[in-house]
Amino acid sequence: MRKTKWMAAVLSVCLILVMLPTVAFAEGHAKSTGNAEHDNPFGDIHEGDYYYDAVLWAVEQGITSGTSATTFSPDTSCTRSQMVTFLWRSAGSPHAQYTVSPFEDVSSDTYYYEAVIWAAEQGITSGTSSTTFSPDTTIPRAQAITFIFRAMEAPAPAQSASFSDVPADAYYASAVSWAAEQGVTGGTSADTFSPDSDCTRGQIVTFIFRSEKNNTPSTFEANSVSNEFGSFRYWLYTPSNPTEQMPLIVYLHGGSGKGDNLSLITSEDGFPKYLQSGELGDVRAYVLIPQLPSTQKGWADVSQPLYNLIQAIVTEFHIDTGNISLTGHSMGGTGTWNLAAEYPTLFARIAPLSGSARLNADAIKKLDTLPVWAFVGSADTIVPPDSSEQIVKELEETGGTAQITIFNGADHFSVPSLTYLDKNIDLVGWLIGETDGTIR
Repeated sequence: MRKTKWMAAVLSVCLILVMLPTVAFAEGHAKSTGNAEHDNPFGDIHEGDYYYDAVLWAVEQGITSGTSATTFSPDTSCTRSQMVTFLWRSAGSPHAQYTVSPFEDVSSDTYYYEAVIWAAEQGITSGTSSTTFSPDTTIPRAQAITFIFRAMEAPAPAQSASFSDVPADAYYASAVSWAAEQGVTGGTSADTFSPDSDCTRGQIVTFIFRSEKNNTPSTFEANSVSNEFGSFRYWLYTPSNPTEQMPLIVYLHGGSGKGDNLSLITSEDGFPKYLQSGELGDVRAYVLIPQLPSTQKGWADVSQPLYNLIQAIVTEFHIDTGNISLTGHSMGGTGTWNLAAEYPTLFARIAPLSGSARLNADAIKKLDTLPVWAFVGSADTIVPPDSSEQIVKELEETGGTAQITIFNGADHFSVPSLTYLDKNIDLVGWLIGETDGTIR
């Protein structure tokens, strides 16, 4: 669990933090990231080389010991057997379940025996034929990246890489796109990947180093801050493999979530529960879910501390300040309307669910440049849809970019599942700016 230290001054909440950035560079162009703990034993590895930290990390992890006590040979081409051995060691040298090699050219007395059969078991390689692995064949860059991609369980890339020498139908296309997206490789130039070029020892340990450093799962963690209201608790979702300048979604819970127990927020149907359970998949944004103290009536009572908390999160995680969105249900829907009216320039878009607010003409004017997508149930007797409908109508009349979706026959508690879980609506995609709010 992240331990974040806070200081309160008047109404301010400030984070004291230590950042560990993950930045990846193209091979051959810049230094790799990371902190090597050991002295450099190799005369052919120099600080400033793009593979410097990767090589020392690989030695530290027992992935390689170099080609001698004083040389690493970073520019030497790597073989297929060396490649899978590096991957196998980086995985912790797991025991293979096969007792007999599936390949005629991989015998049990070779150093790479267990690595190769492990790689075959894991679907990392199927060999060069049904009976051969070709262990001494030099591995090209396309195969090396594909092996790493498969070892990472072949995560789907968000988009295709823009390398001119990587055809869309190539077996390695998805692997290269993923590697470029994750900063594992920057290619051999801005436009080329050179898939058929031999992969060197320096390149391979760099690829593995970057893929391991960037292979972090998403987290959903409890945190708290002390301020004049007492304990101000919150959930924070961190996406897998986060980068700088990512979106931030702020979610405001309903009345039943108030208190000093964060499980109150995730125990009922709603965005936090779906996020924690994984029903929403890997959301490509940070998500801040504060808990309103039981001593407060509504979100308006903590608008300033909440604003300060958002700013602290923005600072700590290097959030894209032009891509902060706000959403909430019931009391949180009302809070969404009110907080956005108070801080209209803070948010890029808002999605109030089943909320009620009385906004004067000045507040409406503040919101008329902010994209708004409201959601209500026609059968909601707790918070009738009239209020949201009226606000959207007034925003439309002033030239605002507002729309409302009314779920026919839906009651108050049905709206969250109808909204956040419907892939045809894709509200999460809209909140982070990936979709335009058109229901498919």
